[in-house]
Amino acid sequence: MAAREPTVCGRRSASIAEMRHRVGVFSADPVPILRRLGGCSRRAVLLDEGVSERGLARAAAAGHVRRFGRGVYALPGADAAILAAVRCGGLLTCASGAGALGLSVLAPTRRVHIATRNNPVGLTAPVVLHRGRSCRYDGPLPVAGTLDCAAQALRCLPPMAALVIVDSALAARRVTVAELYARLGTKGSAAARILLSLADASSDSPLETIARVLLRVHGLDVQMQVYLDGVGRVDLLVEGVLVVELDGFEHHSDRAHYRNDRRRANALTCMGLRLVRFTYEDVVHRPNWVVACVFEALGAVPIPVASRTLMGQMSTAEVIRSSHTYRARA
Repeated sequence: MAAREPTVCGRRSASIAEMRHRVGVFSADPVPILRRLGGCSRRAVLLDEGVSERGLARAAAAGHVRRFGRGVYALPGADAAILAAVRCGGLLTCASGAGALGLSVLAPTRRVHIATRNNPVGLTAPVVLHRGRSCRYDGPLPVAGTLDCAAQALRCLPPMAALVIVDSALAARRVTVAELYARLGTKGSAAARILLSLADASSDSPLETIARVLLRVHGLDVQMQVYLDGVGRVDLLVEGVLVVELDGFEHHSDRAHYRNDRRRANALTCMGLRLVRFTYEDVVHRPNWVVACVFEALGAVPIPVASRTLMGQMSTAEVIRSSHTYRARA
């Protein structure tokens, strides 16, 4: 016969271990727990992790942790985005979530993107609230999953910024195009679905994404990461005759890479292919000049497109209108 739990006045009496935990005799250190949770968390989560009320009070009094609002504790210097998400009772999403998940982003966001159903008050950081359902990623941080972050980016961000995130997610095989179409749905997502049609899983870097879209919206046929015998992989092959190589911040300039670049250039010439090279600054800050150089190398006249600064300043409507030329040829 199983032993019955001791009761007092019909209620289960607390064990000695539980009583000691409540009064703080035994309490887990909140500092490493908060560090594992991204620097901040709610009181209820910390109590579930074995931290006592008294342990939290002692850590706060010693300055090891700080209290923000009602029931939120954080380490000094905790990430402002994660802190805002915890205080909202939500998850980082869109560009903020993508960056936290290690996906490529065009530039750091000025505002924190948070998926929540609450109406937060008292926030000091500028936020963008995304309503609706979001699924948390499989980890300790308050971050939405890759699928939700990419889908929200397509709806919320300027076209180029959104495509950089989506290309990165596709290249890492964390999502598929079919999953993104399903997540977007059909109601109110026409622009996002057309923008998704410009995504490409073969993109190897944000710079390649920017250059590819820049050239395709001007009506050019662009292939990415094409393997050529005797040369290897090239970044972009335009109209089947012009190779475009992109030199990002990580481009190597030592003697071995210098010799290899010259060997590849000579091999391309022997194959009858032309070569142009652009730097990060060229593509990002002088997109119209890049387009003009490509068309001049092709001996063609560029299609007029209001590309202003495709770095996020081109509206979704402009990208959609411009992309009709490319999709008609594809």
